Amino acid sequence: MVVEASRTTGDSGLTLTGQLGSVMQESAKIALSWVRQHAYLLQLEKDFMKDEEIHMHFPSGAISKDGPSAGVTILTVLVSLLSHRCVRPDVAMTGEITLNGVVLPNEVEVVLVNTVGEVLLAAFEDGFPDIVPEDNHPLQSKL
Repeated sequence: MVVEASRTTGDSGLTLTGQLGSVMQESAKIALSWVRQHAYLLQLEKDFMKDEEIHMHFPSGAISKDGPSAGVTILTVLVSLLSHRCVRPDVAMTGEITLNGVVLPNEVEVVLVNTVGEVLLAAFEDGFPDIVPEDNHPLQSKL
């Protein structure tokens, strides 16, 4: 899944577009909460969002998207945007994040949305040698 983000002058908010379900919207809020809580680690001002807006877009807007597994990707995109650090283009990510920044492997979502094997197979076929979180790696050997 591709995630785009921009930072502009605005009303101190987070705008999400791309037909997101409630669980993905919650994942974005959790990611932003983690960034706010750890602003000092990213060398951001405490009120870094004052008079600024972050817009995150998930392309293929006609397709509904939901589930917690994009959490780690959303968090990574936010950190990249705000810290001006590029994300390695050869890393695939899938996993729910907690408010403490822990990345959970895709266990719960398997039954609800898709199998982790399908996600890992797609990442492998698309040429991604690394998968985040590492807890998903044991599943890779079963493909």
